[in-house]
Amino acid sequence: MKLMNFCALIFSLILVVGCSSDDDSGSGGSNSPISGKSFGVNFTMQGGSADEAVFFNVDSYTIQVSTVSLGCDAPQSSIVAEIICPSSLGVHTNNVYATFYDSEGDFQTIGTNNRVEITSNSGGRLKGKVNVPGLGSYNMTGTFDVPFCD
Repeated sequence: MKLMNFCALIFSLILVVGCSSDDDSGSGGSNSPISGKSFGVNFTMQGGSADEAVFFNVDSYTIQVSTVSLGCDAPQSSIVAEIICPSSLGVHTNNVYATFYDSEGDFQTIGTNNRVEITSNSGGRLKGKVNVPGLGSYNMTGTFDVPFCD
């Protein structure tokens, strides 16, 4: 009987571990680089940058998502999205805004149901995770690691 209980326990542990996932697609977002849709066009983050600003009287980070890997030197035309969130470590769901851009200069801002987790601000780099479920043609999820630019 002890052997059957032990085998059942081992089988249960294998099921739990075997069914877990490294890619958290829940409310926290993906563990892959940011990807999504801007004006219905799929994109994957190749680079970007961060800056600090005050937005609606809240000290904030501005994170630019670019489709080229040039960091601070990325041309404005390569910026497909911008994320604004409070400038502190931790999970933020209030005062989080995402703006999506297209090549024509049009934009769409999403201000609800957004989540940003700032995990590190050190060595001139900002790191974290974003989940913007947005609307059908405007959404993004994933991680970022971008330099601060002046």
